[in-house]
Amino acid sequence: MSKKTPLKNIKVVTEMLEGRHRTQTRTTVGYQPLKEIKIREVGETWEEVSPEGIVTVWEQKKGYRVKKSANADALQKVRDFLKQYPNCYEDCEKKVTKKYTRYDDNTRMIHGMCLDCQARYETELKIRGEFTEYERQKKIDSLQNWFKDAEKEKDILKTAIATGAFAEQDGTFEKWRPENLTAFLEKMDEDFEKLRQSLLEPLLVDNQINTDEKN
Repeated sequence: MSKKTPLKNIKVVTEMLEGRHRTQTRTTVGYQPLKEIKIREVGETWEEVSPEGIVTVWEQKKGYRVKKSANADALQKVRDFLKQYPNCYEDCEKKVTKKYTRYDDNTRMIHGMCLDCQARYETELKIRGEFTEYERQKKIDSLQNWFKDAEKEKDILKTAIATGAFAEQDGTFEKWRPENLTAFLEKMDEDFEKLRQSLLEPLLVDNQINTDEKN
């Protein structure tokens, strides 16, 4: 049984109510283990998952790290593939140096080779007497691609004419529609086909004649 006097008991109670009692102000020393620190190598990639389940991909650089998208590697593979020069000659120096110019990029998009290899290829065709046929086929392919894109634009224009609404630069719409809509749209198709035939047909005929003569 406690031997404290009533006055001492009142003091203890008062200190506890005011939060000043020694049992309430005593400093407690605890221990919390440090998180494990992992040393990352330059170029190393890893994933971190947030409490919400969001996956973040990181890549270690020299002295810092950068965030990458989850499909960054796949996108980079696509970019690398699109930048390839699959039709270059095996002894092409640029395959080793990787020093391509914008002219090489333009040639790659059309022929799949750098400008130097393209010039070399055309020179070999001229020596074999095959350059005229090659040039004709290039014109045919170019015109066919142009007409393919032009036909899409023609169909868009026909739709706009049929609905009678044309968008202006200021965002407004101009209402216009021909009196004989069906005849007008048919005339557009006819004129487009005449243009296709006048430009493509002569080349296709020459190409066929040249093929028959070889056979």
